[in-house]
Amino acid sequence: PQKLEKVKGLGVLIERSESEALIEVDGAVNRETVKKMVEADVDVLVAGKAVFKAEKPLEEIEFLYNL
Repeated sequence: PQKLEKVKGLGVLIERSESEALIEVDGAVNRETVKKMVEADVDVLVAGKAVFKAEKPLEEIEFLYNL
């Protein structure tokens, strides 16, 4: 939740400054959090543990990508 609040504030700052910067989140990206991060306008998600610790990594990637 705290990370999402920071992301939302960053999105406003980027928009106001007319920057082309991307918002990237590295950490805590998983099935439970990914949708909220996308809704918070995160541009790049790094889902290391969610993928590499999954029983079926390719299926996990597909799931996260298709949300």
